Amino acid sequence: MTSYLKDRRGSFVPVEEVGFTPSNPRHVEGAIELEINGVTILDKELWDDVDQLWAYIVTAICDLRAKGEGSTSFPDQPIDLTFRRIDGGQVLVTLQSGTIGQRKASVDESELTAALQTAARAFFSHLTGLIPKNRRVYEATTSDIDWD
Repeated sequence: MTSYLKDRRGSFVPVEEVGFTPSNPRHVEGAIELEINGVTILDKELWDDVDQLWAYIVTAICDLRAKGEGSTSFPDQPIDLTFRRIDGGQVLVTLQSGTIGQRKASVDESELTAALQTAARAFFSHLTGLIPKNRRVYEATTSDIDWD
């Protein structure tokens, strides 16, 4: 799983390699790549306000853990991402978009949540260094990531 920020030229840079401050701290453009068992769920084609998208994913995973299902829409696009618990400790992850159709794959719930927890913490840690004025918002989001 990799998180990217979009630079001024429109290129995607892995967040841990970013050496620039995003031009608009309220709309941090970027993307998340997520592949599950050989199925691409998220990719750079689905770029958006990536800090908001990560926060939405964290909330959806909290809902999954509490209720067995969590979902979110992308910040600025009609794209839906759903996490639904199914049999055998598995989670069905579904992305639905009018332009690209549906992508779905199942994965072990503990494996998924551990990977998302690690990736979200790393993302917000790097972003806090790049945009210190958003520290409180990012810290509030990462406090929700304590799924252990």
